[in-house]
Amino acid sequence: MRAAEAIGLVAAARTDADLFGADQPARRYRELVAALHPDRLPTDPAVRAEALDAFIHVTTRWRARRVTVLGSSSKAVAAGR
Repeated sequence: MRAAEAIGLVAAARTDADLFGADQPARRYRELVAALHPDRLPTDPAVRAEALDAFIHVTTRWRARRVTVLGSSSKAVAAGR
């Protein structure tokens, strides 16, 4: 996946399912992060800025998703479900 494609995906995503997919969300996350990582970006300042914003958005949503998923699992376990 290239940076431009990843930026488009992040911009178009309305939900976590849109962004990470339903089948293999961890794989999609790794693909997005690899394409948007600051160390791998082109030297064009406009592309770098847009990709960096997308990178931050992806990592923030992934962390929030992980906390939500883990948090809901912990509550279910505590409740005996």
